[in-house]
Amino acid sequence: MVTVITVTHNSAAVIARCLDSIPGDVAVCVVDNASTDQTVKEVRRVRPNATVIENAHNAGFGSANNQGARAAERNAILFLNPDAVLQPDTIEEFIGAAIRYPDAALFGPQILNQAGATETSYDADLFSRAGMPDHEGHVPGGDTSVGFLSGAALFIPDRNRDGGQHFDPHIFLFFEDDDLCLRLRQSGQSLIYVPSAKVTHISGTASPPTTRIRWRKSVHMAWSRLYLEDKYKGAGAAAKLALPQLAQSAVKGVGYALILNRQKSLRDLAKAWGTLNWLAGVRRMP
Repeated sequence: MVTVITVTHNSAAVIARCLDSIPGDVAVCVVDNASTDQTVKEVRRVRPNATVIENAHNAGFGSANNQGARAAERNAILFLNPDAVLQPDTIEEFIGAAIRYPDAALFGPQILNQAGATETSYDADLFSRAGMPDHEGHVPGGDTSVGFLSGAALFIPDRNRDGGQHFDPHIFLFFEDDDLCLRLRQSGQSLIYVPSAKVTHISGTASPPTTRIRWRKSVHMAWSRLYLEDKYKGAGAAAKLALPQLAQSAVKGVGYALILNRQKSLRDLAKAWGTLNWLAGVRRMP
């Protein structure tokens, strides 16, 4: 069968709904990244037989998922965000797809928003998306080989593939799913979008939107994008992307501050800070 792995950080408001959607005969591993709320207590209340790993510090999304994969009871794993909910038979649909495509490495579901509309959760790879037709809301008629699958829910039929190091530990947050998909495609493996498997994802609610968390997210959004550019295209290409990114973020951040738009100013100044850290040679952001 399958182990569902979810990574939490102050996710008490959403984790019960996520865990309730997982069938009772499916193993669950929750890796908690130093929550200060009631997340762990909620997990133990709702799913007392779950494996719970409590990190003393926030290890980052990808590294914590890797921890869960190493501790998984079963060979097949489903990485699932804590603000996501499985629809009935989703796991069975994944297992069926894995049987149909035994050489595929990664499977992703149709992801629905809270209103039930389909979100974009598959695409070309990161470096091929520019100029691609917008397929928002489009659902293929059947299983489809794609270049990218969203990290909100990812099914891996063999957790030991590629040595079990599914996510790059240098990436704290954002673009770790792009990196995984790029690596798998470059090694000649397939990614399959399975629209009959469905997951509802209430994006952005895995942790409360505090000022600190919003700042951290924007910092890593900028830094991680440059990390991938460097990793796959070289330092020169990353620097070429970083300089206009820094200028744009800094100018917008100051501009929003002048018109007292605190939230957008915080976002853009955080992106500038993430970019500056990359330019300064910081190769893993905490």
